Amino acid sequence: MGTIYDRMKVSPALTWWSDMLTLFNSQPVNVPSGYVERVAAVKGSLQNDVSGLVNSLLDFGINSALVKYDIETNNKTVNDLLNKWLENINESLRGKIPTGLNALAKEYYRERWKGSSLLLLRSVWEDVDGIKLPTKLWFVEGESIVVEDKSPDGVRRLGEEEYGVFVGKGKDGKPKIIRLPQKKDEEIFVQKPFESWNVLYPCPYLIKRGVFKNMKTLELLAQKGEQVIANALEYMFMMKKGTEAMALSNNPDFVYSEEDLKEVKTNMKAFLDERKTAPGGTPVYTTNFDTEIEHVIPEYSKILKAELYAPIERRILGGLGLVEIVEGISTTRKESVLNPKPFQAELNNGIRDFKTLMTDLIKTIVEVNKPNHRKLFGDKIEISIYNTPMKEFLDRDVRQVLRSMYDRGVLSKETFTEVVGGMDFPVEVQRRKNETEAGLDEAMHPPVIQNQESTDTPEEEKKRKELNPEKPKETEKNPAKDKEDENKDGPEAKVEKSKKRKVRGKAKDN
Repeated sequence: MGTIYDRMKVSPALTWWSDMLTLFNSQPVNVPSGYVERVAAVKGSLQNDVSGLVNSLLDFGINSALVKYDIETNNKTVNDLLNKWLENINESLRGKIPTGLNALAKEYYRERWKGSSLLLLRSVWEDVDGIKLPTKLWFVEGESIVVEDKSPDGVRRLGEEEYGVFVGKGKDGKPKIIRLPQKKDEEIFVQKPFESWNVLYPCPYLIKRGVFKNMKTLELLAQKGEQVIANALEYMFMMKKGTEAMALSNNPDFVYSEEDLKEVKTNMKAFLDERKTAPGGTPVYTTNFDTEIEHVIPEYSKILKAELYAPIERRILGGLGLVEIVEGISTTRKESVLNPKPFQAELNNGIRDFKTLMTDLIKTIVEVNKPNHRKLFGDKIEISIYNTPMKEFLDRDVRQVLRSMYDRGVLSKETFTEVVGGMDFPVEVQRRKNETEAGLDEAMHPPVIQNQESTDTPEEEKKRKELNPEKPKETEKNPAKDKEDENKDGPEAKVEKSKKRKVRGKAKDN
C-alpha cells in the first residue's frame, strides 16, 4: 500500500486522495459494547453534535411531548388532592430543581431518548395532611445504575432483579454501590421501553436506531475535512512563468537552466517546510514551462461537497423517525419528502409510557393509604389519567374539525379551550366570572349592524319583560259550541257514523 501511495503522490492532483485514505484508515468508527461505555458515548456525542440535527429534533420532541396531565376520579376530595399533589411534586426542593409534573416528565423524556433508555424513578414518601404521598421524585442517571440477578438456582425470574446506584470507589478500591430502595419510605419504579422484559441492561435509543454511528461518521468526516483543508492552504498560491513554446525554443533568456530549476525548487521547498503543516515536508512540482494553479493545488474541494454529507444526514433523520419517501411527480422528476409519522408515533408512545408510570405510582398511593382511609381510597375508587394532544402537530385542518365537533356538542368547553385555543381553562372560567360580575358583558356587547327583524338582545328582552309584564289572556267560552264538542264522541254520534258507513258501502256496490 505504501508503494501505491508513493506513486499517487508523484502527481499533486492525486495527493488529496492519498491523504483522505490515510486519515480515515487510521481512525475507524466503533460502537462501544458495554452498557456504561454506550451511555457515556451517547452523551459525549450529543455534547458535540456536528450535524445539528439530533439535538434539535430530540429537543423538539421532548418539548412537544410535554402535554398537560389531569387526574379524574369519582371522588371530588381525592380528585382535588391528587391534582394538587401533581402541582407540588418536589416542592421541598424549590429553588434547587424545577418543581411540578412537567419538570419530572421532561427528565423522563431526556433519559428515554437522549440517555440510557433505562428509566429508574426514585420516590420518597411523606405524610401530607394525614395522607401518605411521594413528595420527592427523580430519575437516576443511566450510567450509574447497577442491575443484578442473584437468583440462587441461576434461573432468571421476572421482577426479582436487584437495582443499585454506583457512587464511586471505597477506600479498598472496590466499587461502592447503594442498593435501592435505600430507606423504608422509598419506592422505585423501573421502565425499559425499547427492550424485552428479561433484559437487564437496555441498549440506548440512539445506538439502537443507528443514529449514534452516523453521528460519529459525520463527526469524523468533518474533522478530517478540516485537516485536509489545513493541508491544502499551503498550495494556495499562483505561479505562472513562460509557455511551452518558450521552453522548446531553448533560448536561455526565456527559460530556466538546470541550476536555476534546482534553486527554485530548493527555495520553494524550504518556504513550505517552514510551515510544518505536513510531516516529512511537502512535495514540489516544477517544470521549465508554464505552471498554472491546477498543477499545484490538489482537488481538496471534493471533501467539502454536500454529496458526502447528505447520505449520512438522511440516515440520521431516518433513525429518528423522519423516513424518506420518494414520490413520482412527473415522468422526468422525483421529489423526496420526509414522513414524520414514525417520529410522531414514538412521541405518543413516550406519552403513554409516562402515563403508565404515573398510573403505577397512583395505584401505589391508593394501596398505601387504603388501610387508614377506606372512605377515600376504598374499593369503589376509580382513578384515570388524561392528557391533552400534542399541540405542535395540530394543523389548521385538525383545529377546524375540532371546532366543528364543538359546534355539534360532542366536544367539551374545557377541551376546546385548551386544545384549539391553547388557553388554560380554569383561568378562562375565572376571567369570565369576573367579567360577568363587573357587567362587562353589557358594556362590551357588540353593536347590531343589521337587525331587519327588530329583535332585541337577550338582556334587552329580559328588561322589557320586567318593565311591562304581559297578563295571561282569558279564553271566552261558547256554551253551545262546548256542548256540541262534548257530544262529538257520545253514543248517538257513534250510531250516526255507522249508518253513514253502510250508506257509502251500498253506493259503491251499485
